[in-house]
Amino acid sequence: MRFLGIFYLPLSLTFWLSGASIVMFTMLTGASASVVRASVMGLLVLIAQKSGRIYHMRNALAFAGAMMIFHNPAILRFDASFQLSFLATLGLLYGAPIIDGWFEKVKSRLKVFLRNIKLIAENREPFSEPKKSFLREIFVSTLAAQIFVLPLLIYNFGQISFISPMANLFVLPFIPLTMFLGFVVGAAGFVSASLSQLVGWAAWFVAHYELSAIGFFARFPFAAVELGKWSIIPLILIYAWVFWKIKKTPKRL
Repeated sequence: MRFLGIFYLPLSLTFWLSGASIVMFTMLTGASASVVRASVMGLLVLIAQKSGRIYHMRNALAFAGAMMIFHNPAILRFDASFQLSFLATLGLLYGAPIIDGWFEKVKSRLKVFLRNIKLIAENREPFSEPKKSFLREIFVSTLAAQIFVLPLLIYNFGQISFISPMANLFVLPFIPLTMFLGFVVGAAGFVSASLSQLVGWAAWFVAHYELSAIGFFARFPFAAVELGKWSIIPLILIYAWVFWKIKKTPKRL
């Protein structure tokens, strides 16, 4: 919608074009469970913006999950992609604020305290809380998602990665650019093959960097640690405790 806004198109038109692009992207990628879940939540963002309503990520996740399970109840038990995607999003909702609070205590508040001492000594106004960095948000989100999916990862695959939060710092910031360039390559192909190739080189360069970064971190000793698969009993107990804690969490999201 921001891209279409450059051309001063009316909001109603950008809404339908953006919604159609989400549906087309879902179809082009094979409509896997994780993509469908994200697409439904993305469409709800557009609907909320168009109707002037407040978007609640928690409600959107519940609606997307309920709709997908209603369409195919088997994904709740047999589709690891749906399970991991749903739990990772729950991690962003409920785990990320907790982890970010830890960062505030050990880093941000210390910086504010030290700087305020200097400002007070200089008879200047105290410094407000610093803005969170983009890399910090990526690290916190990755760590929260990793923690929430960890029991299911061990249950399904019998291994975990200790290096993945660090690897995501170098990869995730470029994912939106890669997706956008891929879209531009396809769109340019309708105009000119030469233009499509030109943009394709830019898309290849970004994708090559991401794959190189993934390969680099994959060579670390703790990139994948074998733990052996769990039985389903500890898995049920852990997530029962997690959802019990979520139920007690104040409804702020």
